[in-house]
Amino acid sequence: MAIHDKIGEIIRAFSGKHHRTAAIIVAAGSGSRMNSATTKQFMTLCGIPVVMHSLLAFEKSEYIDDIIIVARSDEIDLYPALIEKFSISKVRQIVCGGETRQESVWNGFCAIPEKVDFVAIHDAARPLITEEQIKKVVLAGFDYRAATAATKATDTVKISAIGDFVERTPDRDKVWAVQTPQVF
Repeated sequence: MAIHDKIGEIIRAFSGKHHRTAAIIVAAGSGSRMNSATTKQFMTLCGIPVVMHSLLAFEKSEYIDDIIIVARSDEIDLYPALIEKFSISKVRQIVCGGETRQESVWNGFCAIPEKVDFVAIHDAARPLITEEQIKKVVLAGFDYRAATAATKATDTVKISAIGDFVERTPDRDKVWAVQTPQVF
């Protein structure tokens, strides 16, 4: 554990402050790039729909108090049975997604319960999220008012301003691939 993480935990332990945090799980995508009749969120991974892996991680996290699911209109009716089957207790609402990801996130944001201090936005199609990753991003969000999960780039990245011509190669040590959750 990094010294910053430990200091943050000590400060929170003494202050006794718990920040109520809601997670918006965005599961309204069409999955068009998958070339499948089944959307990404309902494809199975180890026999479980992808979306449930994400929901279970947020359900288990002691740093998440409420969950809002943003779903496709034609899939909303699938969630109550799954929520019951997997004993998900933190889901407060299931709302319909929008035409774009931005609209879907907004619809989820509008459903957040009152008195929420922080919001974590997570793509349901990222099922490998862990409780530990959620904890790290949420605690960093508490400390810095905003945080996101990210991994350092390992590939060489090229920047192109005109067509297919390489303009420059950024320093790989300064390039990060942003993921979710994003907390603020």
